[in-house]
This record gives sequence, structure tokens and C-alpha cells, in this order.
Amino acid sequence: MTTDRPNLILIMTDQQRYDMLHATNGGPCESPGLDRLADRGVSFTNAHTVCALCTPARASIFTGVYPHTHGLINNGDMFSAVHRNLPRRDLFLHPLLQRRGYSLGYFGKWHVDADISPTDEGFEGVSVPAYGLEPSPGYGFGSVPMVEYDDYLRERNLRLPEFHPTVTTDKGKIVAGYIDGPEEASVPYFLTERTIDFVRRESSKNRPFFATLQFWGPHEISKPTRSHLDRYDPAKIPLWGSFADDLSGRPHQYLRHRDEFECWYHGVSRMGEERWRRAIASYFAHSTMIDFQIVRLLDELRSLGIEDNTVIAFCSDHGNYTGSRGGLFDKGVAMFEDIYHIPMLLSWPGVTNGGRAAQLVSNFDIMPTFLEIAGAELPPWLQAESMVRLLRNPTERGREAFVAENHGTYYLHSQRMVIAGRYKYVFTPYDVDELYDLEEDPHELHNILGEPGTQATAANLRRRMFAAASANGDPLADVVKGYFPDDIVGDSGARRR
Repeated sequence: MTTDRPNLILIMTDQQRYDMLHATNGGPCESPGLDRLADRGVSFTNAHTVCALCTPARASIFTGVYPHTHGLINNGDMFSAVHRNLPRRDLFLHPLLQRRGYSLGYFGKWHVDADISPTDEGFEGVSVPAYGLEPSPGYGFGSVPMVEYDDYLRERNLRLPEFHPTVTTDKGKIVAGYIDGPEEASVPYFLTERTIDFVRRESSKNRPFFATLQFWGPHEISKPTRSHLDRYDPAKIPLWGSFADDLSGRPHQYLRHRDEFECWYHGVSRMGEERWRRAIASYFAHSTMIDFQIVRLLDELRSLGIEDNTVIAFCSDHGNYTGSRGGLFDKGVAMFEDIYHIPMLLSWPGVTNGGRAAQLVSNFDIMPTFLEIAGAELPPWLQAESMVRLLRNPTERGREAFVAENHGTYYLHSQRMVIAGRYKYVFTPYDVDELYDLEEDPHELHNILGEPGTQATAANLRRRMFAAASANGDPLADVVKGYFPDDIVGDSGARRR
């Protein structure tokens, strides 16, 4: 049954690169589900995460504000946590959909709060606080067991898959592997099955729904089924364009993090090409396994007859290094495109019909877009922007510049980046800054800051960074001005809090 308001579905992956996917960049990683979504939607080629870390990004997605505003600047379940749970719960956007008559379903990773789950916040479905699953079969880092998954396996007479390492460091740390057993026993299949159950039930009612399917993968450690792993020959896996970056001319912290502070990934920076190709193959396979679950969900929407009344957005919370920059792993350090440039697509039947859009957008723009499509009033606190006008008119101008944040992962440190046109500037208060020409140097191998002819470009980007930071109440705005007073002409007015 359809309603006057479309159904809304947000599909999210965890730690997926833009440049890998066939659907977004013609990349080598198979993406049949996203290919279908792209055929009917818009693929945003210049989408960036607001922060390349799970908790800050996810909290921003569900509040529409920057991490410095909602207060979760790093993961709440790590040893350097500033807050365990979201301090500003009044900023959540999903209650505005509920007031418009939407039922709310949440299935998968939350990682906004360390002690509170989305079922405590008005959603129904499958959810756990913090990162999520117990480490066996390798889906998490040891947090809260997911009882619903255990029940599902018993209902289907399936056993818990066993994880088999395929790539380890010289210190014995596991980097990649695969799981045995049928795909039906995997967590991605389970999450999709529960989402389909919700969609089936809600589609029979005369009310719209908002469902979000949140995959834990392809976040390392990669855990595809063996059948998906066999799709990729490691010898044929291309290495990233930034794989051989020696990080010269960049903040020293990047080198120190890669070569000295390895946290629980001891030895990862010394793996070499052969092991990294195998790790990337596993990463691709995990991504493709997830994508086949998206196919299942799209098939179900068509079978139920609600495909043309359902708006679907897809994004990742952030990217992944997976060997980039001479052996970086995970994310957090630095603000390279490897972890800030994300895949993002949106399909709105009757409005979008395939194609690409180059406007600057971010994953925290999705919920304001859903609110506007649903006819809900946009709240005054938004720092994100609805993309409805861009979807209705692909030639419409978007942001002139986009600012993102970094507050560190395993330890605290502040950085900001601004992208405007072909240029990107990274501000690191405690070390050297960076300037990249993304057209001439898309892999950011050469920091051109200070080279002849770059002074005006750098000054312009600093002004843009200061203006955005000041307008959004970012405390680092005054630091930018303090370093570059000659570039900042006046103040952009009262700060928004």
C-alpha cells in the first residue's frame, strides 16, 4: 500500500572507499546492488564525510550538525573517549519523521552511543550500543553480543560461521580472512533479512516507514564468505594510487603514526605488496557480499510493489586506508581522500533517473534531505544542507566549499580541511599545513603549499575555512585566524551555537 509520503531507506556501510566501487567510480569491486541504485538515482562524485571516524560521523548523520556541535568528537568506546554517549540528544532528527507519521526501523551498527541503543531512541529492530558484535566470528572488537543474531541462527538451524585468517602481520596480527558456511549464516544476510521483515510488515499498513540498514562491513578485519573471496584474484588486484606515498612534506605525525604507533595492528606498515593485495582482495569480497544483500532488498521492494514509492540513500560513514600511504591501516590519522571521499547515491523515483552529480555534498546531508522529502519542517540547528534542490535540478549550484573535521582516533588531535573547486587545504595547528590540486594530483602525493603561484589559492581557502568554522561555532575558527590574521579580513559575524 502506498501513502502520500514516500517510504525512506538509508543503507550504510562501515569504512568503504569511494574509488573501489564499480557503481561510483567504475572501480574493480563488483557492486550489482549499487549499480541498480545508480541506474535510477544520482551518484554524487564529490561526496565527503563530515569526519572520518565512526561515532562522530554517525552522530552527525543522525543530527545534521558537526561533531564539535553535538559533542562526540571521537569514539565513545575507546580509551581516549571524550564522551561515552551523545550529550545533545535533543538534536536527533528521526523523531521529526516519527511526528510526520513514519514508523522507524533500525537494523545493524549504531556506534553513536556506548551505553544506549537506537531501540532506546524510538526505533524498533535489531540494534546494540557501542561498536556492536562480539569478536567471534570476527565482526567486532569485543563489545555487546547481539542476541537477535544468535536467535536467528537457531531459528534457521544455522551454526555460527568460523573465521579463518588469510593475512597476518609479522607480529601475528590478523588483517583479513574469510568465514565458512552458507551466506545465509552471515551477519550481512541476517541484517538484510530483518530489514525485509520490517519492510514487509510496514508496507501492509497505510503509513510510511523510515528504515535504515547498517552493515558492520567492509570494516576490517574483512570477513567475506569463501565464495565471495574466490571472486578476486589477489595477483590482479590493483594497488591504490596512493599506495607508495612516502608521506614526505606532510605533518610528521603521519609518519610516526604509521611506523611507530600501530595500536593493535602491530607490523601492518611492513606487510609489503603481496600481503596487501590479498588484504584488499578480502576487503573487496566483503564489500561485494554486502552489495548482494542490497540486491535482495531492492528485489523485495519491487516484489511488494513499493519500489516507486521508496526513496533510497546509500553512503558510507567514511573511507579506509587498507595499505594506502605506505601501509596505513584503518582511519583517523590525516585527512586524505582515501578516508574522507565516500560513495554516496540517492534514488528518488520520479525525480532522479540516473547520472552523476559533482556538487559538494556530505553524508550528514542525507537526513535533512529525507525530512524535506517527507514534508517535515527543517529544524533551525542544522549545519548540514538538504539536497532536494540538487536532486530536482542537477544543474543547481551546490556549496562553494565544504569543511570537514578530524579530532583523532586513538589519541586526540585537531585538524580541519576545506575543499573548494579543484583545491583542498588541510589545516594542522601543530605542524605543517597541506594544499592539493585534486585535478592534477587526485591521489594527493604532492603538497604544493608554498610553491610559486599558490599563495592566493591558499589564502582564499583559509578565508573559506574560517568563515565556515566561525558560522558553525567551531572553536578552531579563532586558531585559523590566529595563525593567518592577514588572510582573514574581519569576522564573519556572530557564532551560531
